[in-house]
Amino acid sequence: MNILIASSNPTKIEGAKKAFKEFIKIKKLSEENIAVRPFKLNIYSAKLPSNVSEQPIGWQETLNGAYNRAQNAVNYAKQKNLNIDYFVGIEGGIVYINNIPHLINIASVINQKGTHYWGSSTFHPLPSKVNDFILDNKELAHFADWLSKDTDIRSKQGMVGVLTDNAITRLDINYMAVRSALIGFIKTKYFKIKPNTIKPKVYVSAPITVGIEKDLPEKVMHIIEKLGGEVIDKHVIYAGVNYKLRNKYFNICGKKYLGQAKPTDNTKQYAEFVYKLDTTLVDKATHLIAFLNKTSSGIAIEIQHALTKPARGLPITPILGLVHKNNYNAISGMLKGAQYEYFKIVKYENFKDIEKVVKEFLG
Repeated sequence: MNILIASSNPTKIEGAKKAFKEFIKIKKLSEENIAVRPFKLNIYSAKLPSNVSEQPIGWQETLNGAYNRAQNAVNYAKQKNLNIDYFVGIEGGIVYINNIPHLINIASVINQKGTHYWGSSTFHPLPSKVNDFILDNKELAHFADWLSKDTDIRSKQGMVGVLTDNAITRLDINYMAVRSALIGFIKTKYFKIKPNTIKPKVYVSAPITVGIEKDLPEKVMHIIEKLGGEVIDKHVIYAGVNYKLRNKYFNICGKKYLGQAKPTDNTKQYAEFVYKLDTTLVDKATHLIAFLNKTSSGIAIEIQHALTKPARGLPITPILGLVHKNNYNAISGMLKGAQYEYFKIVKYENFKDIEKVVKEFLG
């Protein structure tokens, strides 16, 4: 078995090697149910980039760094004409939990067929002094060297080794991350089972003031329902159009997702309720459709909340922005610049255009 690790760091190489030795043993026992026969494990390594910042911050950047390293290993093997079975990328990052910095190592493993899984170590709290180094664009490794009064700690016990007097080392957490990623390659029959088709749960984001979209959100809702989907924020659909239906669905959604009806008296409580309900619904949604003809801070918050779902450990939510062609130039450059594979802004001229785009968006 040939393994290519996208790093020259000895703790990453040894951690991955240890994980794959266990992996070989488990695979042979689970599939053949016989004693493990001699098996040669060939470890190759190459210093390859992560294509993210030197010190990744947050789940998404750390995940991206690990995956990019593994994918760069795939490309490297092709260039060098190497016969590799598994490609490994490992990235250490800082994530914030209750505003406290924590260290986590994430591994990305890709096999020869292109199947890919992530795995992680446990995460560990870091001293708040780390923040000073981050603000100065320095890496965690610099902080570890400063704290230990040693050099090149990243190639030795790592930050976690310094903090635990080597009870846990960087080799340990690299091993744990790779071992976790390899779970997907053990009993592969379980991972090949296709999930049931999920009915789209769509959040329709629209301005609450009556305007050019007066009846468009409701029409879009009917399109979604005809396609077998569900609009989960009907209180938004009827906001500014039908006060009675708006309150009805406010209470239905509130009880279903927050366990309470809409507050009636306290303005602050009402505002908090709206924010909590709508952000919760965006998190539950599989798709988001936003009407962008009018400036709306609420819509901006909802789009941003959807965009950050992967960084918060939630599934990617495709976003469709709808704007009349005459209003496109009024959209801020920041919103236009946020577009990527899963967020597209589409100009329309009439309802037929919208109908076509929504059908394509929901597939």
